[in-house]
Amino acid sequence: MRICMLVEDYPPKLGGGGMFVNSIAKELAATDEQITVVTPSYNGDSEISEPNGNNAIHVIRIGKRRISYFFKGILKLLSEPKFDIYHAHGPLPGLMARIVSAIKDGSTVLHIHGFREENVIGKLKFMGQNFILKLGYDRIISVDSESAKRINEIGVPHDRIETIPCGVDTKLFAPDQGRKNNQIPVLLFVGRLEKVKGLNLLLEAILGLKDNGLNVSAYIIGSGTLEDELMADARKKGLDNIKFINSVKHDELPEWYNKADLFVLPSISEGMPLVLLEAMACGLPSVVSDIKSMKTIAEKSGAGVTSECGNSKSLAETIENALNQKDSEKQKLRKNARDFAIKNYSWENTVQGIKKVYSEVVGN
Repeated sequence: MRICMLVEDYPPKLGGGGMFVNSIAKELAATDEQITVVTPSYNGDSEISEPNGNNAIHVIRIGKRRISYFFKGILKLLSEPKFDIYHAHGPLPGLMARIVSAIKDGSTVLHIHGFREENVIGKLKFMGQNFILKLGYDRIISVDSESAKRINEIGVPHDRIETIPCGVDTKLFAPDQGRKNNQIPVLLFVGRLEKVKGLNLLLEAILGLKDNGLNVSAYIIGSGTLEDELMADARKKGLDNIKFINSVKHDELPEWYNKADLFVLPSISEGMPLVLLEAMACGLPSVVSDIKSMKTIAEKSGAGVTSECGNSKSLAETIENALNQKDSEKQKLRKNARDFAIKNYSWENTVQGIKKVYSEVVGN
């Protein structure tokens, strides 16, 4: 089967959606499916074949900006032989897939990795996403039952919606049994360095902890438009214990999760963050914003606590309380995190669910 994946972030660029697509592509290619990924170029257009066992993954990088990706990506796909399935991750790739499939035929699957509308820009994007959801995809995949309910309320029939939780490789992302205690508590953030991730709040919170006599160190892993600004702000605040790490290979992330005492994700808007699931699979407790998608995971897992979204003082207090817990309570949180990830976010179940959707839409 010829499958085209469309996604706006793809490795080496760090982002949950791109990491998810990369993992899915590898799994499907290993089962003799022909996989092509169409993603923005950022550093110049290219076409390469990435080795993956006996079957390579064809990666087309095209268009440096979203608008050029949209138009150049559509033209490129129209020049390619027809794909059996166009699997789009997110609204813009979804619109691209629907336009191409209307001209060239082929089944369409739209993957919604959560809803983000906690701010004005998020609400505008949400309205655009609503429009795209109604374009008549053969199947729409949601990552949780709440998202599926909202998709249905928008007007998509139940039989066109499939709920498949994000998966995490719990063999790769696992606790390090030889982990040593840190002399100074270590915080960890992994993700894009963009405004929506709330990293300015994290810097303010760490400064507040320092002023209260609690010194912590932090690793901030990722890249983005705010990288230079955040590094300058950390220097200005005298936060020498914050280390910015621009690029880490996905299979090296478990080492970083296992170095930390606490995973912190202070996003002001978020879908279903894969990095949170990876942290949990490594047995790492978390502090997250109290926006719905992350609050639900924190409460159900018993392995995370929430702080008030957009409030650096609340974030500092929540981090301090989490770090000051008894060792026995911390061990309980670590066990809860690992157990919850294994039970609810099995990678095998995710892959099988997607393959089932493919078989159904192609069969129809």
